[in-house]
Amino acid sequence: MEGKDNSKESNANSRENEGIRPGSTIIQLPSPSILKPLKSICKIDTSESISTGFFIKFFKGEKDFFCLMTNKHVITSKLIKERKTINVYYDYESKVKEIKLNPEERFIKEFNTELNIDVTVVEILSADDIEQDYFLLPSIGYMYNFNNLLNKEITIIQYPLGGNQSYSNGSIEKIDQYEFTHSAPTLSGSSGSPVFVKDNIGVIGIHKARKRDNSENYGDFIGPIFNYIKNELKYKIILDDGDYYIGELKNNMKNGKGIIYYKNGNIKYDGDFVNDKFEGKGKYTMENGDYYIGEWKNNMKNGQGKFFINIRIYKGKEYHDELVFEGVYFNDQKWNGKGKEYRSDGILLFEGEYLKGKRNGKGKEYNLFGGLIFEGEYINGKRWNGKGKEYKHEYIGELLFIGEYFNGKRWNGKGIEYTWKNKLKFKGEYLNGERWNGKGKEYTWNGKLLFEIEYLNGVGKGKEYNYDGELVFEGEYLKGEKWNGK
Repeated sequence: MEGKDNSKESNANSRENEGIRPGSTIIQLPSPSILKPLKSICKIDTSESISTGFFIKFFKGEKDFFCLMTNKHVITSKLIKERKTINVYYDYESKVKEIKLNPEERFIKEFNTELNIDVTVVEILSADDIEQDYFLLPSIGYMYNFNNLLNKEITIIQYPLGGNQSYSNGSIEKIDQYEFTHSAPTLSGSSGSPVFVKDNIGVIGIHKARKRDNSENYGDFIGPIFNYIKNELKYKIILDDGDYYIGELKNNMKNGKGIIYYKNGNIKYDGDFVNDKFEGKGKYTMENGDYYIGEWKNNMKNGQGKFFINIRIYKGKEYHDELVFEGVYFNDQKWNGKGKEYRSDGILLFEGEYLKGKRNGKGKEYNLFGGLIFEGEYINGKRWNGKGKEYKHEYIGELLFIGEYFNGKRWNGKGIEYTWKNKLKFKGEYLNGERWNGKGKEYTWNGKLLFEIEYLNGVGKGKEYNYDGELVFEGEYLKGEKWNGK
């Protein structure tokens, strides 16, 4: 295939009859034409070429979707990327609109797929102020019945060589999936022209190219193009807070697939909607970059989901996209699953299992320095069975106790108590928080012995000393109190 049919008008006069088959004709239409659909066919000036296009509308859900259609080689990826402005002349060139190719403002879709579809679709917004009367309709009867079009007589309305609106007649000669070959004469500038079955005002296809000798002309059927477009067409709504939505609508509400964008263009939510609410599956990204991926119901996290921290800085090191919870959410709360909790400065506080929104199951707690302070089993958010550490002054890491928890009570089982500067105070067994079996000593701040004891089944035998090292009591202790002795 050669020869994309677009040209600047400056080349028109020298090439007036280039490529027309012998005996075939392109006929200039009277201006203004009495045929209303002709008002919808446009001359498109991209500053790089002058070609043809047309306004067309079709139904998407409960609303009409209005767009400008032409070839991809007319409105190119480069023009869209550079956000260029094109001039569109319509109503027999009596009117002109400047349309900025900005995908952030309007839906723009390029097609150049393995199916060899050569089309660009540009959404027409209400702000463009183009009346609905200027939009053609597809030919419903021929949208998908391609084989019925073979040998059908057709008419192409075009702006050959960037000149006046004209038409040519021919027929569909070959059909290859979604592409067809036709015999209607075309010239440079004819790219993007609508193709009609003769005496039918519904569009069946779009002309896209011709061979240099004009022995063959090529086009794409409208039906498959609309199928592709329908799957991607979105409506844009500006929300009260300045964010905006692009997606599907039903009953004038967000329903189906859609995306909410922050005012700066970053994605806020990408997923499913039901009656203006997050419902189904979706990804919600906070302004700081943290994000949740999972299931939603009634605008809240409900069901299976994962929550990630975008960037966590700890001890000068950056951690990106760190998973902090994976499991089941209920009414926006972590419910059942595995997760992590962090301070705002990035320090890990807890990692473990959740049940019904509370710490339940195996878990680990950490102090402000990242040191492990409890590892074991939680029930209803409380330490239950396991080993833990407690501190007098957590900020400086001064230990109070290392030992076991049992049935939700601390100091049950083996443990070690510490005094000032992490000096050993008692080592042995505890029951319900009381010393039960073992030996212990206490010291003054300068290291002098104050107390020494040995427990057996909760009763201790010990000695107390004053600060001068003199013995002041010797005997039995019960629950930490002097019981029998001298």
